[in-house]
Amino acid sequence: MGKVSNWMMMGVCGMAAIFGLGVSAQDVQAAGAITGTVTFSGAPPANPKMRIAKNADYCGNEIEIPVLAVNPKSKGVQWSVVYLEQASGGPVKDKYELEMGDPGKKCDFVQHVLAMVKNKNISMKNTDPILHNPHTFNDKHATQFNVALSEKGQVIERKIRAGGLVKLVCDSHVHMNGWILVLDHGYFAVTDENGNFKIDGVPAGKYKLVTWHENWKAKNWEEVERSVKEADAKIKAGHIKPEDALLERPIYEDHVVLTKEIEVKDGGDVKVAFELK
Repeated sequence: MGKVSNWMMMGVCGMAAIFGLGVSAQDVQAAGAITGTVTFSGAPPANPKMRIAKNADYCGNEIEIPVLAVNPKSKGVQWSVVYLEQASGGPVKDKYELEMGDPGKKCDFVQHVLAMVKNKNISMKNTDPILHNPHTFNDKHATQFNVALSEKGQVIERKIRAGGLVKLVCDSHVHMNGWILVLDHGYFAVTDENGNFKIDGVPAGKYKLVTWHENWKAKNWEEVERSVKEADAKIKAGHIKPEDALLERPIYEDHVVLTKEIEVKDGGDVKVAFELK
């Protein structure tokens, strides 16, 4: 039998796609993208500033907690997670990175909010010359991992086996708090400093698009301030050292979750805007 020409092979593939001969509809569809913004309506409240007890000589005396990071020009909100409610597959990394300290944010989590895929590794790096102790809890307050990063440049990896929302804290520093959203698929994005997001490679179809934000309304700020005053009094009286002060962690109201019904058409892009109030 002679050689089959290129145009004949193309025709065979085309017929296979039409009649379902081993080629699925998803294979022949061009994927689309979901782009958009998360913005804040009105004048955003100022982020709380929290006293630093441990390593104040390096970290400073206080730090702003970025629970509501709003760009003053665009009103875009950073650290919102936008994702498809029900999906499978999507772009997946072998590992996701969490960094503590310089050069991004001294004495804090560089990624205040991180999204990742379940059963993948999280790589944690300490770039501060002080001890950080990232500690995570699931929605039932059970520990997922608790590791000590005592040296600058130290990296430790852990596999995240359970999905859902994970609370992230540093046991060494009360002011260090964040979140990890663990999903079953890769169709998600975390908004940037302008509130923008983009989710690539989405197959055509109808979806529910969700945006999640941790909330910025503290429920226990009076207790936080009271703990600072009590610690100051003990330090002044010489009963404790500043690094031994026991300060309250801020606790915020229920997370903000917004949803929109969208449709991604074959090879098309969808633009979506969410607004926090």
